[in-house]
Amino acid sequence: MPRTADPELAQSRRAEILDAATTCFVGRGLHQTTMREIIAQAGLSAGAVYSYFESKEAITEALAARDRAGIEELAAHLKTSGNAARAIVEGVHAIIAECTHDNARLAVEFLAEAGRNETVKLALERNDRALRNAFADAIERGMASGEIESALPAALLLETVVALYEGFVGRIAVDEHADRDAFAGAAQTVLRKLFA
Repeated sequence: MPRTADPELAQSRRAEILDAATTCFVGRGLHQTTMREIIAQAGLSAGAVYSYFESKEAITEALAARDRAGIEELAAHLKTSGNAARAIVEGVHAIIAECTHDNARLAVEFLAEAGRNETVKLALERNDRALRNAFADAIERGMASGEIESALPAALLLETVVALYEGFVGRIAVDEHADRDAFAGAAQTVLRKLFA
């Protein structure tokens, strides 16, 4: 009898391969990493890895999709929160506090690779646009309701929010001992003052 596919095993294997790729990308760089290195890091056969991902490009797309799932969750929170200002502060806090050194380094690798690889560039742009749109909508809603009172126009407020979390994530990428909780707290304080 033919074996039936086990969806949980398939999901677990995909996650193992993506984690192995992340380790390789952080250690050697996305551009320099080969499929052979990812296969070795995953501890699986080449056939097993290729049955889930046909190329390194497919792996980078899957990593971007995994990020997109987190963005969609944050976007839903921003959209449904009763207080837009508080939701923005919480969202930025979460981005910074939950960003590990490896995730921050991976984000930097993706940015560098976007200059060479159109697929990576498009995936990054899609994720960036979704996150920016979610924050922009929340800012506009907060300004309309009076929850956000700022001398800055909405577009500049958005750029400030984005620069804040991107800057702290960049610091986490550079310094593996960076105090993410302190960074997240500082971002909250800045945003509260900016919105008041």
